[in-house]
Amino acid sequence: MGNSFTAQDVARMLETGELNIKHSARRKKTVTLKRSGGRWELAAPVHYDPRNDLGQIAQLLTRVSAKSGRESSDEDLLSRARELNTTYFNDGIEPESVKWVENQNSRWASCSTVTHSIRVSHRLQAVPEWVLDAVLIHELAHLRESDHGPRFRELTDRYARSRDADIFLEGFSRGIDYGSNE
Repeated sequence: MGNSFTAQDVARMLETGELNIKHSARRKKTVTLKRSGGRWELAAPVHYDPRNDLGQIAQLLTRVSAKSGRESSDEDLLSRARELNTTYFNDGIEPESVKWVENQNSRWASCSTVTHSIRVSHRLQAVPEWVLDAVLIHELAHLRESDHGPRFRELTDRYARSRDADIFLEGFSRGIDYGSNE
């Protein structure tokens, strides 16, 4: 399917559950589309029937997927983390694995200093690359410093947009929370 969707794709996605319609009494006219785990979620008014708008939903899917532009694999994520690690740390401490996970909803990412593995919430597939980079750098810093003390902040501050990403993620988190209450 790539990044171009058709009405037939939308009909199939509705049948298979790849596209879930979430009806909301609070929503009066508009629809919004987001990626949630491995599925698309369309928030819509209670009276909305997606079968009447398959072509428009296809256009929306095409536009949103092109805008997010990222469906990266675990290998892509590991490669990016290693590249960032070399750029910002280059001290011989390397991540062994970096994976997208769907069971991490209270944190953006986590790591193990024992196995040098990093797990990144699937929710971050929708954020700009510079935000994902900041999260990866945060976890790479944890491979060196377990707490969030001054030495840790010194490591994360090597990335110029670290604090911008914190602000972005705070707003993004509120948006996710708000969207889940509809």
